[in-house]
Amino acid sequence: MTQEDICDFKPKDPRSLVKATMARRKGQIGDGQIPPIVDFVLAPDARPLVTYLGYARKG
Repeated sequence: MTQEDICDFKPKDPRSLVKATMARRKGQIGDGQIPPIVDFVLAPDARPLVTYLGYARKG
């Protein structure tokens, strides 16, 4: 496999991730409701620390 690209993604506001996580744990929302609440953004120039997207090609 040849690594092609990797990109960091993170919530615009970390507080929204905390709120969504707490609501999910309490059963107030489902998994599908988390992304619109958190509003993840791609940060292609940032160094991926925890969350990232990437892909590779079979060579």
